[in-house]
Amino acid sequence: MVTIIFFGTFKLLKQSPMGDEAGAAAETAMIDHWLEQMSVADKVGQMIIMTNNEQSVTDDFRRELLDVKPGGYILMVSNITTYAQTKQMLGELDRISRQEYGIDDLPMILAVDEEGGNVQRLLYVEDKDATNIPYMYDIGAMNDDKVAYEIGRIIGEEVRSLGLNLTFAPSVDIVVSSDNTVIGRRSFGSDKDIVSEMASRVAAGVESIGVGTAYKHFPGHGDATVDSHIELPIIDKDWDELEDMELYPFQEAIDRGAEIIMVGHIAVGDREIPASLDSKAILSMLRKRMGFNGIIITDALNMGAVTSNYTNTEMAIMAVKAGEDILLMPGNAGEAKSAIIDAITAGDISEDRINESVRRILSYKSRRLSNFIPLDENMFGSDAHKKIVQDIRDRI
Repeated sequence: MVTIIFFGTFKLLKQSPMGDEAGAAAETAMIDHWLEQMSVADKVGQMIIMTNNEQSVTDDFRRELLDVKPGGYILMVSNITTYAQTKQMLGELDRISRQEYGIDDLPMILAVDEEGGNVQRLLYVEDKDATNIPYMYDIGAMNDDKVAYEIGRIIGEEVRSLGLNLTFAPSVDIVVSSDNTVIGRRSFGSDKDIVSEMASRVAAGVESIGVGTAYKHFPGHGDATVDSHIELPIIDKDWDELEDMELYPFQEAIDRGAEIIMVGHIAVGDREIPASLDSKAILSMLRKRMGFNGIIITDALNMGAVTSNYTNTEMAIMAVKAGEDILLMPGNAGEAKSAIIDAITAGDISEDRINESVRRILSYKSRRLSNFIPLDENMFGSDAHKKIVQDIRDRI
């Protein structure tokens, strides 16, 4: 069934996750149409979300885009100056994907880490004040479905105002250990039911605006005392022990229709390999045991937990073999792509394996991004948003 949802000055057409036969057939036809135009190299490019420090699409950056043909780009603080500059750059990235990749009108995933609290990239826009979203810990403490949904809706509207179409949120890491300072107030708290419910309501609010969400960081940082930006955390539990607590919010999210899950650089039990590069975590747990059929993405591949143990090319090949669909922020996107192509040529990775991931990515793009249009500038840091958030802060 197709529903039409109105939000102020725009309307969003959203395909039901189940869809009807005609909608499913149209989506399949679109995916097949894109795939027919893709070489193996094009397909591998779709499995990469890249980053850099650029603030505009320079000639060198354009050449890199057309060489890698990444499926997505993540906006970081270093990319941001003014509102107009940021929006223009993001729009140009999407235009290049749609018009210069040689694949008819293929949109680009334009992502950002926009959680609230201390993870808010939009606060770095120089000439406009984005709405300052509270820590999710405070939202969890309130345990109010309406508040959580409103927070998500505001995040979605401000993100979409810039032309961004995916936020890597919510974080459903449960604070299990009192020694955990890695996630801290980014978490909704220590109660698994509250974490699950509040995360689902924030996600619903974001998604109501047509912006995608990604639940993170599977299997959960809540019992870790080491920061994976620096070194590899090891959770001293086996998968069965994780199931009742750390994995619970992820299972709830899957059961409610989550589309994307980010896997963290966290080793479990006696395994010395991070979950992000481990087929046990991805294929055995997420896919088979937990029944997740959506997109699985690595945490950033430029983090110390992985760069201290693996080369850029080793990570790329391991991630694909482990079952990851998207590689986030490899240290060198072109090098990572070439390594995967070489592994396919050598017969070490099959093209069928690549096709599995690319079909998931293209399905998401067909559903979510084909008709995506940024919202108006007046949504960004609006007085209405700030009043809602201030009222919420007054209740915290």
